[in-house]
Amino acid sequence: MWPTLYLIWKVAGWCIRVGAIFVIPHRRPPAQARAWLFFILLTPVLGLVAYKIFGTIHHPKRMAKMRARVTRQLKQAADQWNDRSHVEDATLPDYLDSIPKLATHLSEFPITRGNAVQIFDTHPECEDALVADIDRAQHHVHLLYYIFENDAAGKRVAHAVIRAAQRGVKCRVLLDAVGAAAALKHLKAPMEAAGVEVVEVLPVGFFKKRAARYDLRNHRKIAIFDGCVAHIGSANVVEPECLEGHKCEEIVLRLHGPGAAQAQVVFLGDRYLELEQRIDSVDLFPPIPERGSVHAHILPSGPLHDFSHTRKVLTSLIHHAKKRVCVTTPYFVPDATYVNALQAAALQGAEVHLVVPERSDNRLVTWAQESFFDQLIAAGVHIHCFQPAMLHSKIVTVDGEVAVVGSANMDIRSLDLNREVSLLCYDPQLVAQIEQVEQRYISKSFRITKDNWAQRSRLRRTLQNTARLFDSFL
Repeated sequence: MWPTLYLIWKVAGWCIRVGAIFVIPHRRPPAQARAWLFFILLTPVLGLVAYKIFGTIHHPKRMAKMRARVTRQLKQAADQWNDRSHVEDATLPDYLDSIPKLATHLSEFPITRGNAVQIFDTHPECEDALVADIDRAQHHVHLLYYIFENDAAGKRVAHAVIRAAQRGVKCRVLLDAVGAAAALKHLKAPMEAAGVEVVEVLPVGFFKKRAARYDLRNHRKIAIFDGCVAHIGSANVVEPECLEGHKCEEIVLRLHGPGAAQAQVVFLGDRYLELEQRIDSVDLFPPIPERGSVHAHILPSGPLHDFSHTRKVLTSLIHHAKKRVCVTTPYFVPDATYVNALQAAALQGAEVHLVVPERSDNRLVTWAQESFFDQLIAAGVHIHCFQPAMLHSKIVTVDGEVAVVGSANMDIRSLDLNREVSLLCYDPQLVAQIEQVEQRYISKSFRITKDNWAQRSRLRRTLQNTARLFDSFL
């Protein structure tokens, strides 16, 4: 009996290995395919189970079609109710002219002019601005957050939403089922009791309707107020102390102007995917006068879209840089295209900076991102490890002309799996202000050089190279 079972086990293992060769590489980047094939080659049964749980994107085609349909309808509503004169091409150097065209083609959102953008670059400022805008709202408050904790920050924002609902403001809150589990458990009931609509996004569990993968998350952070003000950035609703003795550094852009209607479309699209309910109200897209001089548009991304929007825009932007590139990210586990873009920009003479935290909340990710330093340093990329805090900001600036701020990290998970949103800004004055924030990070960072990096221990090198093998799973 045992020899027969052993033979069946061996045959099944080889059937899984051979089948994986035909299935896994289909429409998958080579690095990810190699990682999964290597895992299944070593442990076929365990690898197959892991692949079924984490390796496939369980989004039915109907959801992608639904997203496209409802987004198109919402954009038509926004165009109908807003002044179309706000749409205008940005004034950029010729060599960067293709970037907004690419972003517009991918997102289908045109560039809007006449936006005022305010920068909040500390966690207290981000939280204070969020609460202040909730308290100022007169018609509606829409919040979409990956993390919403049941701590002092979460309770403060929840109480502000409750106050708004009690004075007659329509409040809708979308919370990711995994990242905001604490708020869904403890704060959902009191908010709903006050009349707030609270929706669990991408629920997990075997017996839940429309259950999603545990690691396939809505990582966006969006707040919209009265259809004319939007917050886009890195800050979740959580106290800044994420590591003992280390607070999170964040950045949020407050967009006041026509571009806020695009953030509204993203929010309402995500809500529709969960509830399949439309909201017919012209007040969601009120006429928005010009408030400033910034040209901007929204770039959503995620597995429901046909392309990796964030990856394509950022790599193209970096490839086109001629003077200076600065990438700030808490998690840097990129694919080959992103690494090649940074190397090419540096080798072509651009000043390229990468700013990452010295300490992260995930040691395996830290080791993996450090494994890329050798090849970046060799190409002339300046690497800075931010020391005072856990750097959670996500920023890319190029040549003093373009800035990208949002929720997307520079890792495979953000670029391929999670739903993300970014704000692209084309305004030299605003970009200069964002570059000042980057310079503050650099001034408080430890510079990684070829000499000091070569002195790291053999054990650390081994840990870095081993962690890199799992880049597709981080």
